[in-house]
Amino acid sequence: MWVQGAVLYEPLKQLYQSNPLISNGTRFLTKHYQKRRSSVVVMSMTTKGAAVPIMVNGCNGKMGSSVILAANSAGLQILPKSFGPEKEAGNTVEVFGNEIKIHGPSERESVLASLYDDYPNMIVVDYTVPDLVNDNADLYCRVGVPFVMGTTGGDRDRLYKTVDASKVYAVISPQMGKQVVAFLAAMEIMAEQFPDAFAGYSLHVKESHQAGKLDTSGTAKAVISCFKKLGVSFDDEVIEMIRDPKEQVELVGVPEEYLSGHAFHLYYLSSPDKTVSFEFQHNVCGRSIYAEGTVDAVLFLAKKVKMLQILTYLRFNLVNTLVTTTSSTSLFFGGFSIRRSYDKTFVIDNLAVVSKLIVSSNFNVIKTQIQSKADKRIYNMIDVLREGNMR
Repeated sequence: MWVQGAVLYEPLKQLYQSNPLISNGTRFLTKHYQKRRSSVVVMSMTTKGAAVPIMVNGCNGKMGSSVILAANSAGLQILPKSFGPEKEAGNTVEVFGNEIKIHGPSERESVLASLYDDYPNMIVVDYTVPDLVNDNADLYCRVGVPFVMGTTGGDRDRLYKTVDASKVYAVISPQMGKQVVAFLAAMEIMAEQFPDAFAGYSLHVKESHQAGKLDTSGTAKAVISCFKKLGVSFDDEVIEMIRDPKEQVELVGVPEEYLSGHAFHLYYLSSPDKTVSFEFQHNVCGRSIYAEGTVDAVLFLAKKVKMLQILTYLRFNLVNTLVTTTSSTSLFFGGFSIRRSYDKTFVIDNLAVVSKLIVSSNFNVIKTQIQSKADKRIYNMIDVLREGNMR
């Protein structure tokens, strides 16, 4: 038997009495609900990552395996499939205790669609190669699965346009290290607050990464864009990319044990007469900073997806009533049902917010507020940072 929760009874009673859009109250709901019932996939409302299944594409690469290690520690569910090159298709690899089957390009769409059917709450993490960024993103958007794009390179304009047109949720960032992102944010603030402060200065940029990194550092490009706003003239083509291990040790100072995984950056500014110079430097040894940031991005995206699904549903189906049972909570939107087990405190808090919004506002205001939140689908690590501690 469906009963109205005590927390919502009075607000909803006011809603029935005052809003003409909700005619005939519960009788309308019951009649409409009997005719048509549909469910919306909504993730378990938890702050931990235990319920979040992730597919790590490029799982046996350096970054992919590092993400799996971090995901294991965070309690995420590692799905047993991953994309890889055709020559590895059919192989099963073990990555930190997880057996994962590799699927080649010819199988990608059918495998992903099937996996998404089985795990509708899944999120894809992409650490493949630059040449596959756009093709992979096209696929994720076509299937409709949310994803975290950690792979740099590709056509970034096309990437953003593809995701925006598809309405798929995504975290896209060329830099997954949260602390490095905070530095980048500080650079952006300086560039916005003090445009042309370094006008006339010359800039020299060095970046050193492991030999396997084929593309130019996306982080370096982001910092350079800030310097350009500060008035510095610079051609990205002259970035000094150092990939030779001997030079990395002798000239850059990379510890030998981290030759296979590091990110050293140096930005050297000098005045026109060479009497003033500034150096900005950030060095990372290993990959744990990026892996941990990626896990935070997954948790952030999972939270956004489940909340925005509700907001989007509200956007198209005005609330007719909110009802609770003794064992679970169901939200009825325009006669449709979203029924899942939620954290009790979370549900009560959010139902109260929704009911207050309905009582205190007219429906046009509600639609506007919901639309402004639901329309944002593309996030970056700045958004993750602003969310605070995800674990």
